[in-house]
Amino acid sequence: MEENSNNTVKQLSQALNQLLDAYEKLQGENSELKLENSELKEAIQDLELRNTDLNGKITELSHATEEQSTEMSDMLSRISTILPGALGAESANHTEKREDIKEEIKENPVEQKFEEQANLGNSAALDLDRMQSLLNGLNN
Repeated sequence: MEENSNNTVKQLSQALNQLLDAYEKLQGENSELKLENSELKEAIQDLELRNTDLNGKITELSHATEEQSTEMSDMLSRISTILPGALGAESANHTEKREDIKEEIKENPVEQKFEEQANLGNSAALDLDRMQSLLNGLNN
């Protein structure tokens, strides 16, 4: 019976040693996981801080873009308000010049006066084209 007791004690001792080895191994793994978890938490905090900074910058850029858009709209509105009056005055001025040229042609029908009238019409068309080009450039 003593032999049986010794065998049982040996088996219990071996089982206890295996349990202690397994416990130490699990504690080591647990320590590694805690360290990794801590590092990941720090990384998350860093990313959250960066995200907050980026969101702030996005907000600033959005406000700046809105302000610029509003300013551009205001400028375009002012230009479109001013432009028809300026074109109307120019058009009236060109009409007067055409009438003067027509009168001169009646009095002195010279080919040169016909060319002046054609040049005046081209000049007005060029001015309108330049204004249109300017407006298109502002819209883009």
